[in-house]
Amino acid sequence: MVVGAALVALGARPVYAQTDPEPAAASPNSSWGLHPRERHVYVRAEFTAGARLRDPFAQGALAPPSVLVQGSYALWQFGQWSLAPSLGVQVGLGSPFVHAVIQPGVTVHRRINSMFGVHARLDVPLALTRAGVEPVTYVPVPASRPNEIGAGTTFRRTNVPVPDVNQNLTLAPGLEVAAGASLYVRAGLALTAEVIFNGYLGDSLYFYPIVGGGLGVLVDYEILP
Repeated sequence: MVVGAALVALGARPVYAQTDPEPAAASPNSSWGLHPRERHVYVRAEFTAGARLRDPFAQGALAPPSVLVQGSYALWQFGQWSLAPSLGVQVGLGSPFVHAVIQPGVTVHRRINSMFGVHARLDVPLALTRAGVEPVTYVPVPASRPNEIGAGTTFRRTNVPVPDVNQNLTLAPGLEVAAGASLYVRAGLALTAEVIFNGYLGDSLYFYPIVGGGLGVLVDYEILP
């Protein structure tokens, strides 16, 4: 009986241990690791704006703003980085013509801790835009404005060329490089900011470089093996 009481005493937890609080949760600043074969689905919506570094047709220093929606699926891991093929749709909000862009690419992600992440991406945007067209008719310049200098006119020209009213769509390829950071407000929801450089080849083979940035929202859905 004495031996049994001793065994019970040895197996029992002390009173102070029974009243101790649960172990503290991991700090938000603690490192974040990837599990083997861990997968992530990322969906990001972003508003972007930029400035033209080259403007041969005097369209203005500011490029039209745009909205980008992009999804990616992290398939491969390289240390703490994940590599994800991506596909995005970007819509330019410039007037009078709305530019539609399909952009396949690849994105690398790194979750630093529970609050912060970083990423970089390389995309090949394919922009559906207007092609250059020949004028189909001419309209006279008003006699009250003989020195009119408008689109397609020269000094003291008597008429103005009017291009075809059809959209005459063409496909303009480009290149977009961006790097950004994420602030996680929930386990799978983050606010993002990016620095972006892109450029397009037009019909005349001019390269139109644009530098800018974007602000957006990221949904990060984790798939454990």
